[in-house]
Amino acid sequence: MKFSLKVLILSAISAVVLATTPGSDAAAIHPRAPAPSGSGYNDWNCKPLEGRRPVILVHATLFTKESWAIFGPAIANQGYCVYSLTYGRYWKTFLPMVGAIAPAVDNAKEVGAFAEKVLESTGALQADFIGHSQGGVLPRYWVQYQGGKGKMHSMIGISAINHGTSWQGMAPLLEKLKGYVKFLTFNVDVVTKAAPALQDIMSTSKFVEDLNAHGDTLPDVFQANIVTKYDEIVSPYKSSFQSGPGVVNVVLQDLCESSYVEHTLIITSKTTLRWILNRLDPSTAKPANCNPQF
Repeated sequence: MKFSLKVLILSAISAVVLATTPGSDAAAIHPRAPAPSGSGYNDWNCKPLEGRRPVILVHATLFTKESWAIFGPAIANQGYCVYSLTYGRYWKTFLPMVGAIAPAVDNAKEVGAFAEKVLESTGALQADFIGHSQGGVLPRYWVQYQGGKGKMHSMIGISAINHGTSWQGMAPLLEKLKGYVKFLTFNVDVVTKAAPALQDIMSTSKFVEDLNAHGDTLPDVFQANIVTKYDEIVSPYKSSFQSGPGVVNVVLQDLCESSYVEHTLIITSKTTLRWILNRLDPSTAKPANCNPQF
C-alpha cells in the first residue's frame, strides 16, 4: 500500500510537469482557472439548450472539482449546463484540498444527492455523467443501489475503475496476506481508516464486487470508456473496459498515437475532450485526433 500511495503522489506531480511539456497532447493545467463568462459551467441559473442534458463531472480519488478546469468550461461552451462537485472530503479540517477519500459507498451517495440537485435546478429528467477514475463508477453505484435508476442517460468513463485496480498487481497479494502478517495488516488498516476509498477501489474490494454483481453495464444507459495505455493507477489499464450491448471502449493512443498522457493527464488531453464531445452529441462529431484545433 505504501507503494500505491507513492504512485498516487508521483501521478499528481506528473500533472504539473507533463502538462507543460512541448508536443504533449495535454493542455496546460490551471487548477483554479475561472470559467469563461456565461459559459454555463457551475451556473445554477443555466437551462440546457434543446436536445442537451445537464452534464455532471465526477473527479478522481485525491482530486477535487478543480481538476475539471479544462474540460468543464470547454463542454459548457458547446451549449451544455455543466456541473462539478468536490465529494468525499474525509478529513475536512486537516486536508480540505483533498477529495474522494471517504468510503466509496458514501461518495456515491454524495454524488447522487448532487445529481438530484442538478436535475431539480435544470428541470431535466436525466443527466449525462463524465467520471474520472473512482468518479467513473460512483454514478453507476448510485443508479443501482441508491435511488438513481432512470436518472442517468449516459456514463462516460475516463480511466474509470470499472473493475477496480490491482495496484500494479499488489491487490490480490495484500488481500491474501492480510490477517497473516501482523505488520502488513496494521499498515493496511491504517490506510483504510485514513482514506477508505483507497481500499474500496481495489479489485478485491466489496465495493467493486457489489458494483459488478449485476453485470458490467446498466440497462437503458449509454456507456463508454476511454483509457490510456500509460495508466499507472488503473492496472491493467483495459480493466476499465466494460462488456455489454452498445458499450464503446477505446484506447486513447488508438486515436492519437503520440499521446503520452497517463492517469492524471488524460483529463487534460484535447483528444480525450474531443472524443467525449462526440459521445455527448454524435450528430456534431469530429475526428478525435492530435490536431490542435477541434
